[in-house]
Amino acid sequence: MKAMVRAGGGQILVVLATLVPVIARQNSALTASVFCGSVAGLLLMPLLAAVPARLPGVRSDADAQRMVGACARVLLTLAGVAILAGIGRVIVFTFGDVRTWSAGKWNILDVALGVLLLMIAQGAYAIVVSWSTRQADMNAIARLRMSYGVAAIVAALLAVLFGDGFFPVIVASSIGLLVSATMTVILKRGTARALVEATRAVRFRTYLGIWGSGWRLALASMANGFTAQAAALVLPALGSLAELWAIVFRVGGGFATIMQTVVAPFIEKELGAATRTQDIERFKRAASRGWMVGIAGAIAAASLGVLAVGYTHGRDQLIANLLVLGTAASLLFGGQIGNAPISRALSIVGWQHAQLAWDVCRLVVVGVLVLLLRGAPLLLSIGATLFLFGIAFGLLVLRAPKAMQWGDPSTPSQN
Repeated sequence: MKAMVRAGGGQILVVLATLVPVIARQNSALTASVFCGSVAGLLLMPLLAAVPARLPGVRSDADAQRMVGACARVLLTLAGVAILAGIGRVIVFTFGDVRTWSAGKWNILDVALGVLLLMIAQGAYAIVVSWSTRQADMNAIARLRMSYGVAAIVAALLAVLFGDGFFPVIVASSIGLLVSATMTVILKRGTARALVEATRAVRFRTYLGIWGSGWRLALASMANGFTAQAAALVLPALGSLAELWAIVFRVGGGFATIMQTVVAPFIEKELGAATRTQDIERFKRAASRGWMVGIAGAIAAASLGVLAVGYTHGRDQLIANLLVLGTAASLLFGGQIGNAPISRALSIVGWQHAQLAWDVCRLVVVGVLVLLLRGAPLLLSIGATLFLFGIAFGLLVLRAPKAMQWGDPSTPSQN
């Protein structure tokens, strides 16, 4: 309980850090951060072979260490690519014609660099959380959350000094994630050495083997990433609603983070333990509890997100767009934030086929909507789709233990 209180305290700081650019009216920087963060979230899990989702249910310590080492190799490679992208940006901005690299109001090199920074930071943080969850080390997670909260709010406040450009919010978000993940690894005895050894031992064929054993979840993660981030990825297609929706989405992201990084590890600890012991009732209780907490968070996120638009853009803009923003936020957050605490439940239980089928079906529906619609109809239809699929996901999670035939020797391995 003390660990959960500390983690909650850290998350309060994270939510405050999320609101800093809203309060400072860094609308352009915030929109850039939302878009780049969405692209990073879309690409990250497939590159990491869905290891953060699979790790809590892995039974073998050796397999878990190999998975973490492979992910560390991927993140180091991304860091090298980011350095090259940064050098390329300096060369282009110094000697080249910047207009040839522009897409709309953004520069392509800026977008690429922003996406890479957020992928590295999000990946490092996700691996540390997942590793600590597997070890049921709630104290480490609490320290991670508190250090992230402090680093995030300090970085966000410093970012205000750099104005409303492309990078301030992106860099601030990356710094908060990287500082907290690094501190947790350093302070946890033996973890840094084990991580270095595991990373050194990884070869490319090791990564291919890990990807091959979880390719369904990797593809499901990509499909899930697109649909989960669709409401941010379509910002360029929303016209005058784009900046307003970016504010709502940013506020909702703070609540989603609470569910995923504070509530979810405690729920996943129970789900992982229930999976290893094949305790159906314990699994269902944990899943139901996580679902209900997520729904409460979704209601709060939708309410505060819409009110934030009134603060940043004035009462007239809020009233003119209240119906669209309020309905879209309620539906979207109900389907996303509502399921956030149990989002890895099917991965933990090993029901990869169901996870992949659900993600692909949702991807197809959202993909068709993106192709056919624009503006408010697109935003509302995406929200309704994610809400309905969210309900279906919760029902699948509750059915998963029975479908997996726990207690049967033919139950698939979690590795």
